[in-house]
Amino acid sequence: MRLLSRSFALALSAVPFLACAATTDAEDDAVEESGDAITEAVPVGTSLRANANVKMRSAASTTASVLRTLRSGEIVVAVVSAPTDGFYRVRSGSLEGWVFGRYLDRSDGAASGGYANQRNIKLVYQGSCDFLHRCDSYSRRLPPGQVNWGCLGRGDVCIDSEHWASGPNRSYCGKTVKFCTPAGVCTTAVIKDVSVSRDFEASQGVFDALEIGYGGGSTCSNTFVNGNPRVTVHY
Repeated sequence: MRLLSRSFALALSAVPFLACAATTDAEDDAVEESGDAITEAVPVGTSLRANANVKMRSAASTTASVLRTLRSGEIVVAVVSAPTDGFYRVRSGSLEGWVFGRYLDRSDGAASGGYANQRNIKLVYQGSCDFLHRCDSYSRRLPPGQVNWGCLGRGDVCIDSEHWASGPNRSYCGKTVKFCTPAGVCTTAVIKDVSVSRDFEASQGVFDALEIGYGGGSTCSNTFVNGNPRVTVHY
């Protein structure tokens, strides 16, 4: 009987070791890989959605330090096109780090089965990051390169080439929308602000991706003249 108990104890002692060997980079080890999970190179500026609570690390390795944990559904932006050992370098606000591609989906509507609504609009250029920093009374108090985003309720980094936009009201905050030109050129953007015009406004990165001019000027009283190109917004 003593020998049997000893064998049983040895068997139990092996269980934690096996459990450790099966761990993943997600907070919930039982999470399954999404069918939309990315494995290939993506264009810089692509919006990606976490499909689980997943760790953002300081390097492309499961042994690298954890910078923070992305919550399921959170949107990040790709800052490097090609993955490294399955990890993608992404930006979340002002923080950059690496996330394993198994836990990232393209945030272009495909993962959620498409967009529920669409309408034709005249897309307004919101202005450069420098313009927004200089001409907004709240943003002027922040360090250079930051803007007070209406959806965040605080300051954060602003990059002209990234795909961000302003929505008509706060109900759009955090959503990913898709803009398409009559020529069929489309791109996505994350709603980070509430627009002054009460319609959709977008960044230089969005206008560049849509291959349409954005015009603009340097004075705070300037009204951007870009012809307000007509596009279809999917949301």
